[in-house]
Amino acid sequence: MGFRQWVDQQGRPLIRRSYEHGIGLIVTHENRYLFTIGHERFWTLSIDPPEVTYSACGGHREFGESFPQCAQREGSEELGIEVELIPSPETVFYRFRTDDTEKVGIRDTCAPWLIYDMPVRRNFGYSVCVYPARLSSTPFPSREVPALLYLTPQQVVDTIDRPLDEFLRSGAEIVEQRPVPRNAIIKPFGTARILKGYTSNQLPLISSIT
Repeated sequence: MGFRQWVDQQGRPLIRRSYEHGIGLIVTHENRYLFTIGHERFWTLSIDPPEVTYSACGGHREFGESFPQCAQREGSEELGIEVELIPSPETVFYRFRTDDTEKVGIRDTCAPWLIYDMPVRRNFGYSVCVYPARLSSTPFPSREVPALLYLTPQQVVDTIDRPLDEFLRSGAEIVEQRPVPRNAIIKPFGTARILKGYTSNQLPLISSIT
């Protein structure tokens, strides 16, 4: 079944045609969750302290790609390694605008763990599929990713935005290709923001390397 046939309990499409389509990956390494630091063009350095975004590894679906194909390509491009997607036995649909969720049945060989839509303006936004994934080896940030950020389960769901150096003192790790200001407030975006609504016990914990 293709994604155009995915519907909620009222028969409404889960993936909006008028929206941009994308994916996010949830991966772990040594019991910490892996995120990517957003590109420097999204940093706010004109304020003190500066603000830097982080998100799940992922990106936009290209024309003709399935969501799983997009997930594998983005994992390779951003992390420099192959990723193995883990089909989810059940899928949760999250609506950004109303902040509510429902479980939906996805008949697919590789069903996502989470689908969400994020409106930006009238008739436009993002429809995103999130997949748990295993890593084939230790990742390293590609040229398009300034750094990789590893957070503990409790840090993932912590609703307070904190400086990077505070994260690092309490168990996080960063692997930098380009330096990230240690005093920067680290703010979640997209999938990372949605995970704030979970408890640490609700997060999928994946064996990180096959």
